[in-house]
Amino acid sequence: MIIKNGLVFNEDTGFEQGDLCVHVYPHTTEYSDNSVIDAEGMYVIPGLIDIHTHGCVGHDFCAADADGLRAMSSYLYSAGVTGFCPTSMTFNEEKLSDVYSSAAEYVAGNPETGQKQAADSKQEKDRMQETDRKQEADRMQEVDRKQAADRKPTAGQKQESFRKQEADQKQESGKTPTADILGINMEGPFISLKKCGAQNTQFIQAPDVGMFERLQKKANGLIRLVTLAPEAEGAMEFIDAVSGGSAVNYSPDEGNIHIGVSHEGSAHCCALAPHISLGHTEADYDTCMKAFGKGCDHVTHICNGMSAFNHREPGLIGAAADSSDVFAEVICDGIHIHPAMFRSLYKMFGPDRLILISDSLECAGMPDGKYNLGGQEVFKSGMRATLADGTLAGSCVNLFQCFRNAVNFGVPLEDAVKMAAVNPARSIGLGDVTGSLKKGCRGGVLILDKQLNLIRVVKGIIG
Repeated sequence: MIIKNGLVFNEDTGFEQGDLCVHVYPHTTEYSDNSVIDAEGMYVIPGLIDIHTHGCVGHDFCAADADGLRAMSSYLYSAGVTGFCPTSMTFNEEKLSDVYSSAAEYVAGNPETGQKQAADSKQEKDRMQETDRKQEADRMQEVDRKQAADRKPTAGQKQESFRKQEADQKQESGKTPTADILGINMEGPFISLKKCGAQNTQFIQAPDVGMFERLQKKANGLIRLVTLAPEAEGAMEFIDAVSGGSAVNYSPDEGNIHIGVSHEGSAHCCALAPHISLGHTEADYDTCMKAFGKGCDHVTHICNGMSAFNHREPGLIGAAADSSDVFAEVICDGIHIHPAMFRSLYKMFGPDRLILISDSLECAGMPDGKYNLGGQEVFKSGMRATLADGTLAGSCVNLFQCFRNAVNFGVPLEDAVKMAAVNPARSIGLGDVTGSLKKGCRGGVLILDKQLNLIRVVKGIIG
Protein backbone atom coordinates (compact mmCIF):
# COMPACT_ATOMS: atom_id res chain seq x y z
CA MET A 1 0.00 0.00 0.00
CA ILE A 2 1.17 3.52 -0.78
CA ILE A 3 0.02 6.50 1.30
CA LYS A 4 0.75 9.48 -0.94
CA ASN A 5 1.40 13.16 -0.26
CA GLY A 6 0.81 13.01 3.49
CA LEU A 7 2.46 14.97 6.27
CA VAL A 8 4.44 11.97 7.51
CA PHE A 9 5.68 11.89 11.10
CA ASN A 10 9.41 11.58 11.68
CA GLU A 11 10.42 11.25 15.32
CA ASP A 12 13.63 13.19 14.69
CA THR A 13 12.43 16.02 12.46
CA GLY A 14 8.68 16.31 12.98
CA PHE A 15 6.38 16.22 9.95
CA GLU A 16 7.56 16.05 6.34
CA GLN A 17 5.41 15.83 3.23
CA GLY A 18 6.00 12.61 1.39
CA ASP A 19 4.90 9.04 0.72
CA LEU A 20 4.82 5.99 2.97
CA CYS A 21 4.85 2.35 1.90
CA VAL A 22 2.96 -0.09 4.15
CA HIS A 23 2.89 -3.84 3.61
CA VAL A 24 -0.51 -4.82 4.93
CA TYR A 25 -0.82 -7.99 6.97
CA PRO A 26 -1.56 -10.95 4.66
CA HIS A 27 -4.12 -12.42 7.08
CA THR A 28 -6.38 -9.39 7.04
CA THR A 29 -8.28 -8.50 3.89
CA GLU A 30 -9.27 -4.97 4.80
CA TYR A 31 -6.59 -3.57 2.47
CA SER A 32 -4.09 -4.91 -0.05
CA ASP A 33 -0.52 -4.04 -1.03
CA ASN A 34 -1.92 -2.53 -4.24
CA SER A 35 -4.08 0.02 -2.44
CA VAL A 36 -3.27 3.73 -2.83
CA ILE A 37 -4.38 6.49 -0.47
CA ASP A 38 -3.98 10.19 -1.23
CA ALA A 39 -3.38 11.84 2.16
CA GLU A 40 -2.60 15.33 0.90
CA GLY A 41 -3.04 17.88 3.68
CA MET A 42 -3.39 15.16 6.32
CA TYR A 43 -1.13 13.87 9.07
CA VAL A 44 0.30 10.34 8.87
CA ILE A 45 1.42 9.04 12.26
CA PRO A 46 2.14 5.68 13.94
CA GLY A 47 -0.76 3.84 15.52
CA LEU A 48 -1.09 4.74 19.19
CA ILE A 49 0.03 2.32 21.92
CA ASP A 50 -1.79 2.17 25.25
CA ILE A 51 0.32 0.30 27.79
CA HIS A 52 -2.15 0.84 30.64
CA THR A 53 -5.80 -0.01 30.02
CA HIS A 54 -8.05 -2.19 32.18
CA GLY A 55 -10.99 -2.39 29.83
CA CYS A 56 -13.52 -0.66 27.60
CA VAL A 57 -16.92 -1.09 25.91
CA GLY A 58 -18.34 -3.09 28.81
CA HIS A 59 -15.45 -5.56 29.10
CA ASP A 60 -12.77 -5.89 31.78
CA PHE A 61 -9.45 -7.65 31.16
CA CYS A 62 -9.73 -9.39 34.53
CA ALA A 63 -12.93 -11.13 33.42
CA ALA A 64 -10.58 -13.59 31.66
CA ASP A 65 -12.92 -13.74 28.69
CA ALA A 66 -11.58 -14.20 25.16
CA ASP A 67 -14.64 -12.64 23.55
CA GLY A 68 -14.32 -9.64 25.83
CA LEU A 69 -10.64 -9.26 24.99
CA ARG A 70 -11.48 -9.42 21.31
CA ALA A 71 -14.16 -6.74 21.75
CA MET A 72 -11.67 -4.54 23.60
CA SER A 73 -9.10 -5.02 20.83
CA SER A 74 -11.63 -4.17 18.13
CA TYR A 75 -12.80 -1.01 19.88
CA LEU A 76 -9.25 0.19 20.50
CA TYR A 77 -8.32 -0.35 16.86
CA SER A 78 -11.34 1.68 15.76
CA ALA A 79 -10.10 4.47 18.05
CA GLY A 80 -6.60 4.51 16.54
CA VAL A 81 -4.94 2.39 19.24
CA THR A 82 -3.18 -0.36 17.30
CA GLY A 83 -1.18 -1.86 20.18
CA PHE A 84 -1.88 -2.22 23.89
CA CYS A 85 -1.04 -3.92 27.15
CA PRO A 86 -4.20 -5.14 28.88
CA THR A 87 -3.77 -4.29 32.55
CA SER A 88 -4.72 -6.42 35.52
CA MET A 89 -5.92 -5.25 38.90
CA THR A 90 -4.94 -6.41 42.39
CA PHE A 91 -6.18 -9.98 42.86
CA ASN A 92 -4.92 -13.19 44.42
CA GLU A 93 -2.65 -15.57 42.53
CA GLU A 94 -5.43 -17.97 41.56
CA LYS A 95 -7.47 -15.24 39.89
CA LEU A 96 -4.47 -13.68 38.14
CA SER A 97 -3.44 -17.12 36.87
CA ASP A 98 -6.81 -17.46 35.15
CA VAL A 99 -6.57 -13.96 33.68
CA TYR A 100 -3.05 -14.44 32.32
CA SER A 101 -3.69 -17.94 31.00
CA SER A 102 -6.70 -16.66 29.10
CA ALA A 103 -4.66 -13.82 27.60
CA ALA A 104 -1.85 -16.18 26.59
CA GLU A 105 -4.31 -18.49 24.84
CA TYR A 106 -5.90 -15.56 23.04
CA VAL A 107 -2.55 -14.27 21.81
CA ALA A 108 -1.31 -17.69 20.73
CA GLY A 109 -4.32 -18.25 18.53
CA ASN A 110 -8.05 -18.62 18.43
CA PRO A 111 -9.02 -20.07 21.85
CA GLU A 112 -11.97 -21.91 20.32
CA THR A 113 -10.04 -23.66 17.54
CA GLY A 114 -6.54 -23.69 18.95
CA GLN A 115 -5.26 -22.24 15.68
CA LYS A 116 -1.53 -21.50 16.01
CA GLN A 117 0.61 -18.60 14.89
CA ALA A 118 0.49 -17.92 11.18
CA ALA A 119 4.06 -16.79 10.62
CA ASP A 120 7.30 -15.77 12.25
CA SER A 121 8.15 -12.06 12.17
CA LYS A 122 11.55 -12.38 10.48
CA GLN A 123 10.25 -14.64 7.72
CA GLU A 124 7.33 -12.32 7.08
CA LYS A 125 9.54 -9.23 7.07
CA ASP A 126 11.98 -10.86 4.60
CA ARG A 127 9.14 -11.78 2.30
CA MET A 128 7.71 -8.27 2.45
CA GLN A 129 11.08 -6.68 1.75
CA GLU A 130 11.57 -8.92 -1.28
CA THR A 131 8.14 -7.89 -2.55
CA ASP A 132 9.09 -4.29 -1.91
CA ARG A 133 12.26 -4.52 -4.00
CA LYS A 134 10.53 -6.11 -6.95
CA GLN A 135 7.29 -4.16 -7.11
CA GLU A 136 7.63 -0.74 -5.52
CA ALA A 137 9.21 1.03 -8.52
CA ASP A 138 6.49 -0.17 -10.93
CA ARG A 139 3.77 0.61 -8.41
CA MET A 140 5.03 4.14 -7.83
CA GLN A 141 5.14 4.83 -11.56
CA GLU A 142 1.56 3.67 -11.93
CA VAL A 143 0.47 5.77 -8.96
CA ASP A 144 2.10 8.86 -10.43
CA ARG A 145 0.30 8.34 -13.75
CA LYS A 146 -3.05 7.95 -12.02
CA GLN A 147 -2.48 10.99 -9.81
CA ALA A 148 -1.60 13.13 -12.79
CA ALA A 149 -4.74 12.03 -14.62
CA ASP A 150 -7.18 12.36 -11.76
CA ARG A 151 -8.76 15.61 -10.65
CA LYS A 152 -7.84 16.43 -7.05
CA PRO A 153 -10.81 16.04 -4.68
CA THR A 154 -11.53 18.47 -1.86
CA ALA A 155 -10.62 17.57 1.73
CA GLY A 156 -14.28 16.88 2.52
CA GLN A 157 -14.63 14.61 -0.50
CA LYS A 158 -11.49 12.73 0.53
CA GLN A 159 -12.80 12.12 4.02
CA GLU A 160 -16.15 10.88 2.74
CA SER A 161 -14.39 8.65 0.20
CA PHE A 162 -12.11 7.23 2.91
CA ARG A 163 -15.06 6.35 5.13
CA LYS A 164 -17.01 4.72 2.29
CA GLN A 165 -14.01 2.66 1.13
CA GLU A 166 -13.28 1.52 4.67
CA ALA A 167 -16.89 0.48 5.27
CA ASP A 168 -17.03 -1.39 1.94
CA GLN A 169 -13.75 -3.18 2.60
CA LYS A 170 -14.79 -4.27 6.10
CA GLN A 171 -18.12 -5.53 4.76
CA GLU A 172 -16.38 -7.50 2.01
CA SER A 173 -13.79 -8.99 4.33
CA GLY A 174 -16.24 -10.01 7.05
CA LYS A 175 -13.57 -9.08 9.59
CA THR A 176 -13.07 -6.36 12.12
CA PRO A 177 -9.36 -5.57 12.55
CA THR A 178 -8.07 -5.64 16.10
CA ALA A 179 -5.29 -3.98 18.07
CA ASP A 180 -2.14 -5.98 18.82
CA ILE A 181 -1.54 -7.24 22.35
CA LEU A 182 2.05 -6.26 23.10
CA GLY A 183 2.20 -7.71 26.58
CA ILE A 184 0.49 -7.63 29.96
CA ASN A 185 0.70 -4.82 32.51
CA MET A 186 0.59 -6.28 36.05
CA GLU A 187 -0.66 -3.45 38.29
CA GLY A 188 -0.76 -5.03 41.73
CA PRO A 189 -0.84 -6.82 44.11
CA PHE A 190 2.66 -5.65 45.20
CA ILE A 191 1.56 -2.15 46.21
CA SER A 192 0.97 0.05 49.25
CA LEU A 193 -2.20 -0.17 51.33
CA LYS A 194 -2.02 3.57 51.98
CA LYS A 195 -1.79 4.46 48.29
CA CYS A 196 -4.01 1.75 46.88
CA GLY A 197 -6.35 4.10 45.01
CA ALA A 198 -9.15 2.01 43.48
CA GLN A 199 -7.27 -1.29 43.96
CA ASN A 200 -8.89 -3.92 46.16
CA THR A 201 -7.09 -3.84 49.54
CA GLN A 202 -8.17 -7.42 50.30
CA PHE A 203 -5.53 -8.79 47.91
CA ILE A 204 -2.58 -6.43 48.45
CA GLN A 205 0.55 -8.32 49.49
CA ALA A 206 4.32 -8.07 49.75
CA PRO A 207 6.35 -8.65 46.57
CA ASP A 208 6.82 -12.37 45.93
CA VAL A 209 9.34 -13.58 43.35
CA GLY A 210 8.00 -17.13 43.32
CA MET A 211 4.47 -15.90 42.68
CA PHE A 212 5.68 -13.71 39.84
CA GLU A 213 7.59 -16.60 38.24
CA ARG A 214 4.49 -18.78 38.32
CA LEU A 215 2.31 -16.03 36.86
CA GLN A 216 4.82 -15.27 34.11
CA LYS A 217 4.70 -18.93 33.10
CA LYS A 218 0.89 -18.83 33.05
CA ALA A 219 1.16 -15.72 30.88
CA ASN A 220 3.54 -17.50 28.50
CA GLY A 221 6.09 -14.75 29.11
CA LEU A 222 3.74 -11.88 28.25
CA ILE A 223 4.10 -9.81 31.43
CA ARG A 224 6.00 -6.69 30.37
CA LEU A 225 5.28 -4.29 33.23
CA VAL A 226 5.00 -4.89 36.99
CA THR A 227 3.96 -2.13 39.40
CA LEU A 228 5.78 -2.16 42.73
CA ALA A 229 5.82 -0.10 45.93
CA PRO A 230 9.58 0.05 46.66
CA GLU A 231 9.09 0.58 50.41
CA ALA A 232 7.27 -2.77 50.76
CA GLU A 233 9.01 -5.59 52.61
CA GLY A 234 11.08 -7.58 50.12
CA ALA A 235 10.71 -5.01 47.31
CA MET A 236 14.44 -4.47 46.77
CA GLU A 237 15.07 -8.22 46.70
CA PHE A 238 12.24 -8.56 44.17
CA ILE A 239 13.87 -5.91 41.97
CA ASP A 240 17.25 -7.66 42.19
CA ALA A 241 15.70 -10.98 41.22
CA VAL A 242 13.27 -9.92 38.50
CA SER A 243 14.82 -6.86 36.85
CA GLY A 244 16.94 -8.23 34.01
CA GLY A 245 15.06 -11.51 33.96
CA SER A 246 17.25 -13.62 36.24
CA ALA A 247 14.25 -14.89 38.18
CA VAL A 248 12.16 -15.94 35.20
CA ASN A 249 12.86 -19.49 34.09
CA TYR A 250 10.39 -19.52 31.21
CA SER A 251 11.99 -18.19 28.03
CA PRO A 252 10.23 -18.84 24.73
CA ASP A 253 13.15 -17.56 22.67
CA GLU A 254 16.20 -17.59 24.93
CA GLY A 255 15.16 -14.18 26.23
CA ASN A 256 14.89 -12.51 22.84
CA ILE A 257 11.75 -10.69 21.79
CA HIS A 258 9.57 -13.06 19.82
CA ILE A 259 7.10 -11.60 17.37
CA GLY A 260 4.43 -13.74 15.83
CA VAL A 261 1.19 -13.24 13.97
CA SER A 262 -1.99 -14.37 15.65
CA HIS A 263 -5.12 -15.71 14.02
CA GLU A 264 -6.18 -12.13 13.26
CA GLY A 265 -2.80 -11.00 11.93
CA SER A 266 -1.81 -9.20 15.12
CA ALA A 267 1.72 -9.00 16.41
CA HIS A 268 2.41 -10.32 19.86
CA CYS A 269 5.60 -10.09 21.84
CA CYS A 270 7.26 -12.10 24.55
CA ALA A 271 10.47 -11.28 26.39
CA LEU A 272 12.36 -12.66 29.33
CA ALA A 273 12.40 -9.68 31.66
CA PRO A 274 9.59 -7.32 32.61
CA HIS A 275 10.09 -3.63 33.29
CA ILE A 276 9.44 -2.72 36.91
CA SER A 277 7.33 0.37 37.48
CA LEU A 278 7.12 2.28 40.75
CA GLY A 279 3.60 3.21 41.72
CA HIS A 280 0.83 3.04 44.31
CA THR A 281 3.52 3.98 46.81
CA GLU A 282 4.31 6.41 49.60
CA ALA A 283 8.06 5.87 49.24
CA ASP A 284 10.37 8.81 49.81
CA TYR A 285 12.90 10.21 47.36
CA ASP A 286 15.86 8.16 48.61
CA THR A 287 13.95 4.85 48.48
CA CYS A 288 12.78 5.56 44.94
CA MET A 289 16.28 6.53 43.83
CA LYS A 290 17.60 3.27 45.26
CA ALA A 291 14.97 1.32 43.29
CA PHE A 292 15.81 3.19 40.08
CA GLY A 293 19.47 2.43 40.68
CA LYS A 294 18.63 -1.27 40.81
CA GLY A 295 16.95 -1.20 37.41
CA CYS A 296 13.40 0.11 37.79
CA ASP A 297 12.73 2.40 34.83
CA HIS A 298 9.04 3.30 34.87
CA VAL A 299 6.44 5.20 36.92
CA THR A 300 2.78 4.14 37.07
CA HIS A 301 0.38 7.07 36.36
CA ILE A 302 2.54 9.82 37.83
CA CYS A 303 0.91 12.07 40.46
CA ASN A 304 -1.83 9.50 41.07
CA GLY A 305 -1.30 6.88 43.77
CA MET A 306 1.83 8.45 45.28
CA SER A 307 3.02 11.17 47.64
CA ALA A 308 2.70 14.75 46.43
CA PHE A 309 5.67 16.60 44.98
CA ASN A 310 6.76 18.64 47.99
CA HIS A 311 9.63 21.13 48.19
CA ARG A 312 11.14 19.28 51.17
CA GLU A 313 9.91 15.80 50.33
CA PRO A 314 10.02 15.38 46.53
CA GLY A 315 9.13 11.68 46.71
CA LEU A 316 8.68 9.53 43.63
CA ILE A 317 7.98 12.46 41.31
CA GLY A 318 11.23 14.16 42.21
CA ALA A 319 13.20 10.92 41.98
CA ALA A 320 11.76 10.13 38.56
CA ALA A 321 12.54 13.63 37.30
CA ASP A 322 16.15 13.20 38.44
CA SER A 323 16.51 9.81 36.70
CA SER A 324 17.06 10.43 33.01
CA ASP A 325 16.33 6.85 31.92
CA VAL A 326 12.94 6.60 33.65
CA PHE A 327 9.63 6.86 31.79
CA ALA A 328 6.54 8.31 33.48
CA GLU A 329 2.95 7.45 32.57
CA VAL A 330 0.38 10.24 32.72
CA ILE A 331 -3.42 9.95 32.48
CA CYS A 332 -4.30 12.81 30.16
CA ASP A 333 -8.08 12.80 30.56
CA GLY A 334 -8.29 16.25 32.16
CA ILE A 335 -9.65 14.66 35.34
CA HIS A 336 -6.74 12.80 36.92
CA ILE A 337 -4.24 15.56 36.07
CA HIS A 338 -5.06 19.26 35.78
CA PRO A 339 -3.95 20.73 32.43
CA ALA A 340 -1.55 23.09 34.22
CA MET A 341 0.05 20.16 36.05
CA PHE A 342 0.28 18.27 32.79
CA ARG A 343 2.17 21.16 31.23
CA SER A 344 4.49 21.24 34.24
CA LEU A 345 5.20 17.51 33.86
CA TYR A 346 5.89 18.06 30.16
CA LYS A 347 8.46 20.71 31.01
CA MET A 348 9.95 18.57 33.78
CA PHE A 349 10.27 15.29 31.84
CA GLY A 350 10.33 16.47 28.23
CA PRO A 351 8.71 14.79 25.23
CA ASP A 352 10.97 11.74 25.26
CA ARG A 353 10.08 10.41 28.73
CA LEU A 354 6.36 11.07 29.23
CA ILE A 355 3.92 8.35 28.19
CA LEU A 356 0.25 9.05 27.61
CA ILE A 357 -2.03 6.32 28.97
CA SER A 358 -5.78 6.00 29.24
CA ASP A 359 -6.02 3.85 32.40
CA SER A 360 -9.46 3.15 30.98
CA LEU A 361 -12.09 1.01 32.65
CA GLU A 362 -14.84 -1.09 31.13
CA CYS A 363 -17.04 2.03 31.20
CA ALA A 364 -14.94 3.67 28.47
CA GLY A 365 -17.05 3.93 25.34
CA MET A 366 -20.20 3.27 27.38
CA PRO A 367 -23.07 5.38 28.77
CA ASP A 368 -23.26 6.56 32.35
CA GLY A 369 -24.08 3.84 34.84
CA LYS A 370 -22.72 1.19 37.18
CA TYR A 371 -19.75 -0.93 36.15
CA ASN A 372 -17.09 -3.18 37.68
CA LEU A 373 -13.39 -2.82 38.46
CA GLY A 374 -11.42 -5.49 40.27
CA GLY A 375 -14.56 -6.87 41.87
CA GLN A 376 -15.68 -3.42 43.04
CA GLU A 377 -18.57 -1.32 41.79
CA VAL A 378 -17.65 1.73 39.72
CA PHE A 379 -20.02 4.55 38.86
CA LYS A 380 -19.55 6.50 35.63
CA SER A 381 -20.96 10.01 35.45
CA GLY A 382 -19.85 12.09 32.51
CA MET A 383 -16.05 11.98 32.35
CA ARG A 384 -15.55 10.66 35.90
CA ALA A 385 -15.53 7.10 37.23
CA THR A 386 -15.54 6.60 40.99
CA LEU A 387 -15.96 3.89 43.59
CA ALA A 388 -18.98 3.96 45.87
CA ASP A 389 -17.05 6.03 48.44
CA GLY A 390 -16.17 8.65 45.85
CA THR A 391 -12.59 7.50 45.26
CA LEU A 392 -11.49 8.39 41.73
CA ALA A 393 -10.98 5.19 39.75
CA GLY A 394 -9.54 4.86 36.23
CA SER A 395 -10.69 6.87 33.25
CA CYS A 396 -13.65 6.78 30.88
CA VAL A 397 -11.67 7.72 27.77
CA ASN A 398 -9.49 6.00 25.19
CA LEU A 399 -5.90 6.92 24.36
CA PHE A 400 -6.81 8.81 21.19
CA GLN A 401 -8.88 11.19 23.30
CA CYS A 402 -5.91 11.62 25.67
CA PHE A 403 -3.67 12.30 22.67
CA ARG A 404 -5.98 15.07 21.46
CA ASN A 405 -6.22 16.45 24.99
CA ALA A 406 -2.43 16.70 25.18
CA VAL A 407 -2.41 18.87 22.06
CA ASN A 408 -5.29 20.97 23.37
CA PHE A 409 -3.40 21.42 26.65
CA GLY A 410 -0.49 22.97 24.76
CA VAL A 411 1.87 20.17 23.72
CA PRO A 412 3.16 20.34 20.11
CA LEU A 413 1.60 17.68 17.90
CA GLU A 414 4.90 15.95 17.12
CA ASP A 415 5.62 15.62 20.85
CA ALA A 416 2.14 14.27 21.54
CA VAL A 417 2.79 11.58 18.91
CA LYS A 418 6.00 10.61 20.70
CA MET A 419 4.17 10.41 24.01
CA ALA A 420 1.33 8.28 22.62
CA ALA A 421 3.24 5.95 20.27
CA VAL A 422 7.04 6.13 20.29
CA ASN A 423 7.63 6.32 24.05
CA PRO A 424 5.18 3.59 25.08
CA ALA A 425 6.89 1.15 22.71
CA ARG A 426 10.35 2.13 23.95
CA SER A 427 9.30 1.82 27.59
CA ILE A 428 8.45 -1.87 27.22
CA GLY A 429 11.49 -2.71 25.11
CA LEU A 430 9.77 -2.69 21.72
CA GLY A 431 11.00 0.59 20.29
CA ASP A 432 12.68 -1.17 17.37
CA VAL A 433 9.59 -3.23 16.65
CA THR A 434 6.56 -0.95 16.81
CA GLY A 435 5.37 2.58 17.63
CA SER A 436 7.30 4.14 14.73
CA LEU A 437 7.12 4.74 10.99
CA LYS A 438 10.68 3.54 10.47
CA LYS A 439 11.23 0.85 7.85
CA GLY A 440 10.56 -2.62 9.20
CA CYS A 441 8.39 -1.50 12.14
CA ARG A 442 5.05 -3.22 12.45
CA GLY A 443 1.75 -2.21 13.93
CA GLY A 444 -0.45 0.55 12.61
CA VAL A 445 -0.57 3.82 10.70
CA LEU A 446 -3.14 6.54 11.34
CA ILE A 447 -4.31 9.24 8.95
CA LEU A 448 -5.65 12.37 10.67
CA ASP A 449 -7.11 15.56 9.28
CA LYS A 450 -5.89 18.97 10.39
CA GLN A 451 -8.45 19.00 13.23
CA LEU A 452 -6.99 15.68 14.47
CA ASN A 453 -10.04 13.69 13.52
CA LEU A 454 -9.20 10.05 12.85
CA ILE A 455 -9.79 9.37 9.16
CA ARG A 456 -8.24 5.96 8.62
CA VAL A 457 -6.33 3.16 10.36
CA VAL A 458 -3.98 0.89 8.41
CA LYS A 459 -2.29 -2.18 9.87
CA GLY A 460 0.94 -3.69 8.56
CA ILE A 461 4.72 -3.37 8.28
CA ILE A 462 6.40 -0.16 7.21
CA GLY A 463 8.17 -0.68 3.87
